[in-house]
Amino acid sequence: MKLPERNLRGPGAPKKNVQENIPRKQDAPKKNLPEGNLREADVLEKNGRGIDVRENKVRGKAVQGRSFFQKKIARIREASAQSEKSHKKRRASAKPIQRKSLIYGLGVPLLITLVLGVLVYKAYETWPELFSRAAELVSTTQTNVGNVGGPTLAISTRNQVLRYYLEIASSNHTAKDEATRATGLAPLEGGTKFKFHFKLTEGGYLYILALGKNGAPQTFLTSQPMPASGVTTNWSDAGADFSFPDGGQWFMIQKDADVTPFTVIFSKTQLKTPSFLSSQSGRDLNAEERQELIDLKKRYSTNAPELVTTKDENQSIVAVQSLGDRAANEPIIFDVSIKRNK
Repeated sequence: MKLPERNLRGPGAPKKNVQENIPRKQDAPKKNLPEGNLREADVLEKNGRGIDVRENKVRGKAVQGRSFFQKKIARIREASAQSEKSHKKRRASAKPIQRKSLIYGLGVPLLITLVLGVLVYKAYETWPELFSRAAELVSTTQTNVGNVGGPTLAISTRNQVLRYYLEIASSNHTAKDEATRATGLAPLEGGTKFKFHFKLTEGGYLYILALGKNGAPQTFLTSQPMPASGVTTNWSDAGADFSFPDGGQWFMIQKDADVTPFTVIFSKTQLKTPSFLSSQSGRDLNAEERQELIDLKKRYSTNAPELVTTKDENQSIVAVQSLGDRAANEPIIFDVSIKRNK
């Protein structure tokens, strides 16, 4: 029987801790219980201490909620890490393609430039006269650009003086409608008969020289034409069709000659010198007159015209173009060399 504490102590006796004399119960060995049982034991133990069971349930739910959100966050992080890895792989795979496109973008223009350079060089070796003609297009006329004292720009202007074509005779020479046109820049068959057709931009005088039977230069059209040529004057109006020779007369490509050369002179005024241009046509030039012809060509060689093939009413013609800064009365001299087709 447990007595009250005051009965066991005498007056003035020191107070003793009652719990010291009470033997402690040995804790029962803990067993490996399931998680649910442990929680139940914990709840029971805390219940014995006066703690509300609902508090433990709320805390358990909070712990479960935190673990759920943590898992979800981990999944989101894992998904973002995988997407970042895939982006890195795409970038790594795209870099070689970009490098290849850059190489192709630089290599193709360089290859085209090299090919064009080789073609231009070969063209210069084959046809150097094309480049010399292009150099002649630069005129000495200077035009000021900008303010006074500024840079100057060379402007080349060429004006069409006249145009011509060759009328090729038909094989039987009976039907005029069967005649064809040619420019004379391409070879013709030996024995081909033809005549010139001129159309002047401005009215003026025409002179024609060619090789005669003796191989010497001969006057075919002067200010005094031959009656057999079919014309009575060497004057032609602007825009008119001037045919030479006219009528039933024709020039012919010699079968034993590789080239049949002609020298054509156009002048707005009647030429008095050299004297053979104003004398009766149809005679060979002597040595002195041949030299005069050579000197006349050299005198006006600086402003030599250019022969350009073009179209007139769907027919091929040759346009004779000269520099625009030449003197008003300066004659135009050019050669027409008709080759024989071999």
